[in-house]
Amino acid sequence: MDDNKDLQNIAEKDLQEKADGGTSPAKAVSEVGSRIGDMLKGIKLPAGGGSKKDDSLDDDLRRLTRTELLEMLIDETKEGDRLRAENERLREELSQCKADLNKTASLDIVIARLERIVREASR
Repeated sequence: MDDNKDLQNIAEKDLQEKADGGTSPAKAVSEVGSRIGDMLKGIKLPAGGGSKKDDSLDDDLRRLTRTELLEMLIDETKEGDRLRAENERLREELSQCKADLNKTASLDIVIARLERIVREASR
């Protein structure tokens, strides 16, 4: 996951530098895609032995341009970031619910003790 984040940071930095330098967005994306493609040249997709569905996916991925692959990578990285943020928010919410539950349980104990004291006092 850190590799995706690194690639996204490189891509966004390069795109920004190219945009600041007056390069057209299409050319900037193409150049960044080319740079990332060079970085990924050593990575190979699994060879044969897969299902027809896997082979079809491999073929589809091979037909995509570097720009399209870069855009997919950035989209997936953003989605991962969004999901991590949502996960963190939900963890905090769960923690708060647990704390509230503990407070409620403590209040129930206090109420039960007070009721017992009132019953004993009324005898």
